[in-house]
Amino acid sequence: PNVSEPWPAKLRDSKLLSEKARNEIVSQVAQWVSGSAVGMASAVEIDSKGIVFALALAASRALDELLSDPVLRSAIASDGAMIILDGSHNWLGVKASGIPVMVRTKADRDCVSVAAASVISKVQRDNLMIELAASHAEFGFEGHKGYASEAHIQAIKLHGPSAEHRHTWLTKILGDGQLFTEE
Repeated sequence: PNVSEPWPAKLRDSKLLSEKARNEIVSQVAQWVSGSAVGMASAVEIDSKGIVFALALAASRALDELLSDPVLRSAIASDGAMIILDGSHNWLGVKASGIPVMVRTKADRDCVSVAAASVISKVQRDNLMIELAASHAEFGFEGHKGYASEAHIQAIKLHGPSAEHRHTWLTKILGDGQLFTEE
């Protein structure tokens, strides 16, 4: 509520921006916010504990990083900070470190701070996918950024999944026993 600087003019939900536009504004967005951190969960963590647990784990990792900065921790404590989750369910629960949580459907579209988080995290995730492409060229991660393109599905069928793939997700789109083509 105490925003003294206007947010970057082109800031929108990351899904409403092209990759080029996200990359053009991400440094402005990062400067506009007081601090940011992106938490991640591995494919193994998602497969073994489930997506909701992994969401909370990734968010708590980002929150722990933010709270490790004494200046940000003090600002969070004194400014009446609130966590806004995009969606309809508070999957963060007790991992919110005592910070109140508001759940709002389409928050990434309607709330500028959530839109900022979506841009920062999407750019970081896309960059991770580009880095992964260097060691897993057969999957074309740099082109589809982890979404199920037909070429990616065919690469999984041909080469089998990598350690970066979520096997629970693969069985949903490929069906059981269809992770490899017959030679």
